[in-house]
Amino acid sequence: MDSGKCTHNCSQRPDRLQSDPDISGIGISLAYNITAFLALCVVLSYYVIAYRPEVDPFHRATGPGNSQNPHVYQPNPVDMRLLRWRAKWARTNSQSNPKLAARTRRVASALTTSMLMMSDLQLLTGLGILTSGFARLRCGMSTFHWQRIVNLAWFSSVTHLCCLTFLREHLRRNRVLQIWRIPGMVALTFMLMVALVTTLSYE
Repeated sequence: MDSGKCTHNCSQRPDRLQSDPDISGIGISLAYNITAFLALCVVLSYYVIAYRPEVDPFHRATGPGNSQNPHVYQPNPVDMRLLRWRAKWARTNSQSNPKLAARTRRVASALTTSMLMMSDLQLLTGLGILTSGFARLRCGMSTFHWQRIVNLAWFSSVTHLCCLTFLREHLRRNRVLQIWRIPGMVALTFMLMVALVTTLSYE
């Protein structure tokens, strides 16, 4: 049937729930879970290897002498405690291995690039699944499958935001990278809000 002429009678009693491998298939579930797992691995690797909680990600001039921003940047004490071992290890090995700092910077750059790719993939995935879901509503869709679409998009959005947490400094230094990402994030947020509102009455 031509999708352009597809209609659905909402007053008609629904038939028995049919499986839809394009939404709830094992391949779709594996694709989303694997990409999210890879993104999580990259984020954790960056956190353990290269993240510096003592550095202000926005590079603001802080201090009592600055009238615009008199507050001193305070790092997260939890991060400082968790990564204390890394600072000690770096001080111990930096003297015996002068190339350690350069190697760490290269690894951090590679992880940042990987994390940027993963965040873009999650953003495009969320936009794609929601666009497909809205387009298929006119043909009729079960509550189960619609909630499945919304959950997958929400999952992609959360993973994307998790990556952005560690990309703040990189995106601030490369403002060109924000040109299409900000409109994409706004579009994903708006589409998620509309999609979530429709699920409020679901039982």
